[in-house]
Amino acid sequence: MLHRALLVLILSLSTTLFASHQVGGYLRYECLGPDVGNLIRYEVTLEFYRDIIGANAGFATQVPLTIFDQFGIANSNNNLSLVSTVFAANNLNDPCFVSVDSLLVEQALYRGIVSLPRDESFLLVYQRCCKEVGITNLRSPSNDFGNTFTIELPAFDIVGCNSSPEFNQTPPVTYCPQVPISLDLSAVDANGDSLVYSLCAPLDLSRFQSLSNPEPNPAFPPPYSSIVYQAPYSALNPIPSSPAFAINSSTGIVTGNITAIGRYALGFCIEEWKNGVLISTTRRDVLFASANCTPAIVTAVQDQTLLCDGLTVSFKNNSFSADTNYTIRGYKWDFGDPTTLSDTSRSLETAYTYPDTGLYVITLIANPGLRCSDTTIDSFRVYNALEPQISSSGSFCLDNNRTTFYPSGQYEDYATFQWEFGTSASIPNSNQDTVSNVTFNGQGQFPIRLIAQQGICKDTVISTVEIFPNPSANFDYSPKTDCPPLRVNFQNLSTNLSTANYIWVFGDGDSAFIENPSHIYQQRGDYDVKLIVQTTSNCIDTVEALVNSAVQVNLANSINEIKFDFEPKTGCQPLRVTIIDSSIYQGSADYFWDFGDGTFSTEQNPTHTYVDTGLYNLSLLLITKDTCIDTLNQLNSNPIKVNLKPEAVLMVSNNSVPVKSALVTFDSRASKFDSLSYFFINGREVAQTDFLEYQFIDTGTYAISAIVENEFNCRDTASQIVNVFDVFEFIIPNIFTPNQDGINETFKVQACGVYDYEIEIYNRYGQLVFRSNNLNINWDGRIDGKAANSGVYYYIIQIRDFRNEIRNYKGSLTLLK
Repeated sequence: MLHRALLVLILSLSTTLFASHQVGGYLRYECLGPDVGNLIRYEVTLEFYRDIIGANAGFATQVPLTIFDQFGIANSNNNLSLVSTVFAANNLNDPCFVSVDSLLVEQALYRGIVSLPRDESFLLVYQRCCKEVGITNLRSPSNDFGNTFTIELPAFDIVGCNSSPEFNQTPPVTYCPQVPISLDLSAVDANGDSLVYSLCAPLDLSRFQSLSNPEPNPAFPPPYSSIVYQAPYSALNPIPSSPAFAINSSTGIVTGNITAIGRYALGFCIEEWKNGVLISTTRRDVLFASANCTPAIVTAVQDQTLLCDGLTVSFKNNSFSADTNYTIRGYKWDFGDPTTLSDTSRSLETAYTYPDTGLYVITLIANPGLRCSDTTIDSFRVYNALEPQISSSGSFCLDNNRTTFYPSGQYEDYATFQWEFGTSASIPNSNQDTVSNVTFNGQGQFPIRLIAQQGICKDTVISTVEIFPNPSANFDYSPKTDCPPLRVNFQNLSTNLSTANYIWVFGDGDSAFIENPSHIYQQRGDYDVKLIVQTTSNCIDTVEALVNSAVQVNLANSINEIKFDFEPKTGCQPLRVTIIDSSIYQGSADYFWDFGDGTFSTEQNPTHTYVDTGLYNLSLLLITKDTCIDTLNQLNSNPIKVNLKPEAVLMVSNNSVPVKSALVTFDSRASKFDSLSYFFINGREVAQTDFLEYQFIDTGTYAISAIVENEFNCRDTASQIVNVFDVFEFIIPNIFTPNQDGINETFKVQACGVYDYEIEIYNRYGQLVFRSNNLNINWDGRIDGKAANSGVYYYIIQIRDFRNEIRNYKGSLTLLK
């Protein structure tokens, strides 16, 4: 059963939070399914509205929810928590609407979970005081009334897991009078129940009822009274409207046409029917506000102050709204051209070209097509354009100036002109169209005035003419002397110039036509340089500057030097010589080496091998390419000497011999041009002779070298390979006599081609008397240091031969003393 203990929750809210700013709300619930035992879980939502203009406190973080059972017993131990806030829409997008600054509605959503017995029905209640001050259709003062939000929650066992209807949208809070309303306040029901819509009175929580507690917890028990409307208003006629304000009971569509400005409280009810039985009613309390939707708009076209703009006229839009919060939605211009229907524009400001002069009627409409539009009509006279300009030609140099002035721009043939040149001019003033041969005394700027008259149109143009000092030509350059190729940078130092043409003559047949050129002198010599300056604006003149022998190109400062060395300077054939260049120069160079044997190279540091004996002269031709171009040549004064190399010959008596008969002879006596001979076996010197007999004592492959040497210490080598191989032999004696006579004293096998060896000897009782794994360690006829008795003994032998085969031997031997 529902816990029936009554708890009072005291919320920490400021006093201003309960001031007169509440404008409505409603409760809804959603079934979440079974909980523990016989309890069913529901999510409860409170949608609450307040006008925040003048409110000093925010929404509380929690609000109390009271749940009354069917016996009227309250459970107040439930809180709904704030989950979100949002500002409600304040208009219906009417283009003539002006914002109502005194109404700004904020919507808060509170949610919480409750678990209720499945076999009972309940009434969910939230109460709070008070409503906003100044609500038009309530008995004054309207803040005497508060809010009681309720919703019935039917028993789970009767209607199943039921959820209350949910509105499709939040209604706007501000409307325009005399604008037909078609507002969708329909809802959707998750269970598919039938919904019936109606206008109904919101439920009250009076100020006097809640003086001690504006948010009672628990809420006051039902029944609840409705708010009281001010006559002639009522729950079914809450707003002045023609036709009357109404809601379609099936669709939830609200219709009407508000006829007066004000703020109106009204309620909407949704009855939820299941199988013909009313199971719940959702009651929504809202505030409608109507406002002035016809702002004062004034349209205007600028006054015509210029009479001679020409056929193309630029129009300025001076329209404005008396309400600074309102933005005009558009414009339409009609330029009054009777020759076309295309003389219109939707731009804010625009220009139009008329076909001829004349008087035209201009129309400007602000908010065209809307009920809040405004229109202005004005006349505009179009004249041909009068836009004179001052033009001139002539010389503007101080020493020789003579100028012709003439009008240009736009004007008619009948226009007249008055010129004013000032007291410094040879002609102070003139009324001629073109005035020639005007000279000015001194340099600087002189004001010129032209007054043009064209019928009623008159315009004045002011300009200046400037007299400039005569130009002078001068230049500098660097460097003035160095090796070829020599790059010289020229700098123009000419004065009293504005724009000019430059002609450089470099003295070597080349020229340039830029202000500050660079030029490369390729050949040696002395060069005259000339600069010709031709001014092209202001003071137009031609001047020149000449410097004789300005640039001197020679090798006087050259650092070029040819040097090289090489190693070795003498040696045996073939002789490999490495050349080391140490020449000095700037930039890069080309190398041409002559090795003296008919071969050449263009590398900077080449290597060369001399094959034949003899003396060779090495020479270098060096040609520098970048700076200080020159050709240098050097011949090595000490020739390279290449000595004769001996020729070694090695003859071997046998290249493959068995180890038992491995006596081999080495012979180098057939070598040529030698005076000394050496023999090496595997890199080790074994003799200094030209003939040798050598006995190999072990198997293997041996590298034999014969090195011969002559009187120049030049050597040559001849090589051969000798392979000494194994022949298998294994002889086991059957008797030995360890009697100290020095003959046949040990039991010793004879072996050849044996690598691994192991012997064990046993007496006739099977006792081990000797063991060895070395062919050089044999049984001497002693057991534990004492002489063994004569008799028969037995042996077991295991060997691995040179073919890597395992051999086993067993037999007997006789020991005699």
